[in-house]
Amino acid sequence: MDSSNIPASCIDWNIALESTGDDAELLDELVGIFMEESPMLIEQIHRGLDTKDAVLVQRSAHTLKGSLRIFHALSGAELAFQIEKLAQEKDLDRVSASLAHLEAFMERMMVELKNHQER
Repeated sequence: MDSSNIPASCIDWNIALESTGDDAELLDELVGIFMEESPMLIEQIHRGLDTKDAVLVQRSAHTLKGSLRIFHALSGAELAFQIEKLAQEKDLDRVSASLAHLEAFMERMMVELKNHQER
């Protein structure tokens, strides 16, 4: 996926709010948890690549994919899914390109989440 095709907003806030039963406080909690945990998941993917641990890459990408889906951040979830599938196939050499796109997406998403927290 070309990162230039990512929409201006990484998150569908309406669907994210609906997924919490229209509980804005819960959504705010989820934003905080995501902002804390997602960098660790990206780091685990890197660690898995460095150590050739396909299971760690697959598990971390799978967890991140689920978290991204909470926010209906489908572009990022698709990238995480690509990484998950490549790791499942033990094709770690091809993960780097998808990971670079995922990291670009995550940078934009983190800015959007931070802006949400500051509102």
